[in-house]
Amino acid sequence: MDRIQLKNDAKADIRGKVWLAFQPFAVLLFVEYGIGLFSRISANYQPDSPAFILFTVIYSVLTFLYGLFNFQINVGIAKYFLSFTRGEYKHWVIIFDSIRNWKQFWNQFFANLLISLATAVGMVFFIVPGVYVGIRFSQTLFVFADNPDAKWKEAMKKSWSMMQGHVWEYFVLVISFFGWWIVVGLTFGIASIYVEPYFMCAVTRYYRSLSTVCGYDDDVRFTAHFTSPKVDPFGSSGDNPFDTDDDPFK
Repeated sequence: MDRIQLKNDAKADIRGKVWLAFQPFAVLLFVEYGIGLFSRISANYQPDSPAFILFTVIYSVLTFLYGLFNFQINVGIAKYFLSFTRGEYKHWVIIFDSIRNWKQFWNQFFANLLISLATAVGMVFFIVPGVYVGIRFSQTLFVFADNPDAKWKEAMKKSWSMMQGHVWEYFVLVISFFGWWIVVGLTFGIASIYVEPYFMCAVTRYYRSLSTVCGYDDDVRFTAHFTSPKVDPFGSSGDNPFDTDDDPFK
């Protein structure tokens, strides 16, 4: 896949629609803030007081549930951006679709559990094997997003098969955003309003291109590539340190 073209297409996807693309992340920020609020409230009470215990328990339960649902929510975000890059603008509520369907929830839960275990075991062996395994299973999110009723074994197998021979290619695509994530840190997260949708559109388009290459044809209505002038969220243009077409530092 042409990485530069994918990133240009991703920029075209969000041009004039940055807030629309950022909505799912805004919702999650609101949820995370709400959960953290219970922790901050409990800090106002003595550790042995009933109020402290109550708010701490609520915070712990909500944190556990959020962690339990995290993979399913990410599948929902992948579904949102599959629609977004196809010009079908869905309501952000679709990010919670898998949580409302228990059959989908458990299939995705088992897939996430096995991927996490396999990646963790790989990390024990000098990190590289863990990164390799993680990348081979990286498309599982999108497979579930495109096929909500897929079995966990089918989704994992399809991702593993699709990424055959494309591991380095995908790794370079992800690393090419390194400079942008530094900008996010330097702006105390403000730049994420642009960077997170940009990144998600790029990896979503990668999945769609990969699907076509592997014979899982994407809808022909949405296979056209878009070229666009260079865009920088801070009013400049240039290139990422790893990419001659996208530098957030210039």
